[in-house]
Amino acid sequence: MTDQPTVVTPHSGISYTEQSFGLLAGFDVVLREKGLDITGVCPACQGRTVSSHDIGSPHGYKGIFPRRKAGSAPKPPAGPVTVICACGFPHAERPAESGESGCGAYWKVALP
Repeated sequence: MTDQPTVVTPHSGISYTEQSFGLLAGFDVVLREKGLDITGVCPACQGRTVSSHDIGSPHGYKGIFPRRKAGSAPKPPAGPVTVICACGFPHAERPAESGESGCGAYWKVALP
């Protein structure tokens, strides 16, 4: 039996702070059948984050994707998408009522 190396995700235990980092590059954008996934590293806490955006919304709003014909592939929106840190690590001072699972950082990612 061989020992498997432990994979450690770099992360900074900064306190929760809502802060904008503007438009950033270096994120992977994957278009899937019913939305897109944006993955990368949070610029504030350095935690790995994944942001999933689905077509439409459960409340009947338009969402970030334009309407499409049944059976056609989704088309991503024309402009950048806002991403919120979702590193999943605990951050001091995160409000209990916050639905977020990150450090409070947010930024925009241009879509291909």
